[in-house]
Amino acid sequence: MERHVQKKQKNRYILIALVLTLYFVLSVIIGFPLGFGNMMARSHARDYCEAVYPEATLGKTIFNPVDNNFSTRINLENDSFTIGTNPNKKAVVDYNRREVFLQDTGVFEALSKLQRTHVSIAKYGWITCYVYWNYDDPMTPIAMFRMDYTDAQSTPLPNDDEMKELLTPLALDCITSLNEYLPLNSIQLLYYHPAFNPDEKGMTWRIVKMDLEDDTPMNQDLLKNASVRVN
Repeated sequence: MERHVQKKQKNRYILIALVLTLYFVLSVIIGFPLGFGNMMARSHARDYCEAVYPEATLGKTIFNPVDNNFSTRINLENDSFTIGTNPNKKAVVDYNRREVFLQDTGVFEALSKLQRTHVSIAKYGWITCYVYWNYDDPMTPIAMFRMDYTDAQSTPLPNDDEMKELLTPLALDCITSLNEYLPLNSIQLLYYHPAFNPDEKGMTWRIVKMDLEDDTPMNQDLLKNASVRVN
């Protein structure tokens, strides 16, 4: 009888150990403690709103699988919208504030000019500027410039260095133009070529993403040491 009880207790301990191990592994994979993501994301949203929307009341916080973050409903007297927060990131996605900010700073108009120059005429693809704010520093904008470049079918497939050489003057022109209105913190350049599609599942992009530091060379060497990944 005693041996049976000991065996039962041992099996219970093993089960508890397995559950704890699974919890730990899943928490490491998603980047925050499993089950606490909603509370942490809501706390970030609350900190952000205390500074930006002090008169707002917070609605529900739910996980948004499309954006892979948590959306919190923000209710003002005459308006209602959502902001996005992530438990393991500081950045807050505030689409309403971003749109107003881009308009007020002149970035939107500058983007429109660049769009006409590098997209509408040259058919390069798409350009935009993302602006975020950290929940613990909601008054300092964080700006990232993005350009999607779709190459012509008649051109040969370039290697990484040739691709960087092609994208550099375009990126420099955009960075210089936008920095007059808003200093950029990072850039993300996506390159697509019809001949480069190894997974046969759709459009495959080569992506260059880099931070813009004070010592970043604003010349032909801009992308020289930038890494390239495939998505």
